[in-house]
Amino acid sequence: KGSLRAEEILRRMIELHVAGGDDDDNGDIEPTVVSFTTVINGWAKSSEDGSALRALKIFRLMDDLRKSGDITARPNAFTYSALIDALVRSGDVRRAQDIFDHMAENYAADPGCPDAAIPNTIQLTQVASAWAKSGHRAAGDKAEALLIRLEGLYEEYGEEEMRPNALTYTAAVNAWAKSRSFGKAVRAAKVLQRMKRAHESGNGAAAPNVSAYTA
Repeated sequence: KGSLRAEEILRRMIELHVAGGDDDDNGDIEPTVVSFTTVINGWAKSSEDGSALRALKIFRLMDDLRKSGDITARPNAFTYSALIDALVRSGDVRRAQDIFDHMAENYAADPGCPDAAIPNTIQLTQVASAWAKSGHRAAGDKAEALLIRLEGLYEEYGEEEMRPNALTYTAAVNAWAKSRSFGKAVRAAKVLQRMKRAHESGNGAAAPNVSAYTA
């Protein structure tokens, strides 16, 4: 009920703002990124049926309103993390990956924007771990592709948040180990070697750990 009530309040704020919320009578009631993220996070933590789709609809509403010029707020890293969390909790790993891809594409389109959400290891690890738990035949390929993409983003933009760490690599190793693909042990070992090379090249956060070796 709390999540639904928060959404109702947000939608009322939007209605008043679009109708002329900057008038003296109403004051400045333009919804901010915090307004949207709070509702998305509320749905992410909800156990109600369909809560992940409710979170996704709020995210899309925010995106549409910004593109139409009705609001200036744009998703930040917390917004994306909350939505990815909601989708992962519901088992919708494909949509969770779509959201990560959406964030990475938006950042690449305007990396100099101070408000741009920076794709980071936390979000990628969430998605890669979800692939590992999915039992999908292509889980290993999906998680490894995500890892390689994040390595490429870090190499191109140098943002510390993008730098893969031990958890990121271990999630990809796990995805291969738990997949149903032929040759999964060899592929998992190759990701582990990738992790070792990253560490030897100066990425101190990528030091191989017990979890990576025992995946």
